[in-house]
Amino acid sequence: MAAAFVQKMKRWLTISIGLNFILLALFISATRQMEPAASNSNGKSIGENFKAENATRGKIISASRPDNWRSWLGEIRSAGVPDKVMAQLVAADFENRWDEQQRELQRKYENGDVDADALTKADAQHDVELENEMRFALGEDGFKKWDKEKTLRDFNLSDANLSATESDALYNLRKELFKQRQDLQDSARKGEIDEADLSAKLSALQTQYEQQAKNLLGDARYTALTAAPDPAVANLKRQVKNLNLSADQMTALLAAQQQWNQQRTQLNDDKPSYETQLQAADSARDAAFQKILGADAFAQLQKQQDPAYQTLTRYASAWKLNSDDVNYIYGAIANYNSQVADYRDRAKTMEQLGQAVDWEGVQKNIQSFSQQTEQTLNYFLGDDRFAKLNQNNVFNFSFSN
Repeated sequence: MAAAFVQKMKRWLTISIGLNFILLALFISATRQMEPAASNSNGKSIGENFKAENATRGKIISASRPDNWRSWLGEIRSAGVPDKVMAQLVAADFENRWDEQQRELQRKYENGDVDADALTKADAQHDVELENEMRFALGEDGFKKWDKEKTLRDFNLSDANLSATESDALYNLRKELFKQRQDLQDSARKGEIDEADLSAKLSALQTQYEQQAKNLLGDARYTALTAAPDPAVANLKRQVKNLNLSADQMTALLAAQQQWNQQRTQLNDDKPSYETQLQAADSARDAAFQKILGADAFAQLQKQQDPAYQTLTRYASAWKLNSDDVNYIYGAIANYNSQVADYRDRAKTMEQLGQAVDWEGVQKNIQSFSQQTEQTLNYFLGDDRFAKLNQNNVFNFSFSN
């Protein structure tokens, strides 16, 4: 249901964009009606030629509808509207009519007039009919350019640096993949192959396509073409955007982040040493970051990565906090956590050296420090703001430990 909703929203967005171009076409049509009809070499007006052509080619949707772009095609072409604009107009108009047809088909299904297979068949026809519309509007060359951009849209084309020949070859490979996929799905729908065979054949088809693409481009360029952005790297880039890093610093920082990612993926969380190895990887990354950024910038990065700071900045307006308030509160929380962690570590070290540790006394001291910190924050914020933050568990990072 969620995927269908997202698809529906995308189509409606396309429709809304296209409405502007529909208005443009109406304006062109209205102004052209005031001028003598354009003629071409056979002495007929563009409109007459279009009507004759449409009688034999316009089989998908009747051109008699006054709001159909086909009835404006001659005028739009005469006005020199670019293919890209024309494609947006056609796509918007098509999606609008397609949604109307689908709603009608859905009503028929709910009334028992058609079966589920009719819905599946109709859905499979969406891309075919859209392509037919585009061919009619743009011509074969214009259609291929539009279809190539659409087919290769999900690739990182700038990273792969494709030549025109490679781009055409990749387009043809991908179009053949789509065709064979559709053929297999049609066979499954007709009952000619079962679900297990369909899954196996689709997997083999994908493997064959990927190998062909690698043979065309090489493994490294194919990986660059298809690699999804690393969320951790993307998040790091957002966090350091205000630190005014040089290109060399940014490159070194991303390399350290990627090395840390690789180290973490190689760790086995079933092994007893997992936590120790994880902490070692984190410490190595932090040391590399601090060396690259310097102490001040590294401290700023740590602050921005801290969930406590993120929470404070996100709700600062709701909690009536200015930037100085946020920094003061965050500093108090960070200082508390650091002091508590250091106090506990010293107690553990003493115990490992064979000295007796009064853990009950340690916990009482921590609780006393918690109360002092809370009182300080309460005094700084006032009762109302302190209560609001306390209600949202802002002060519960380590106070209860």
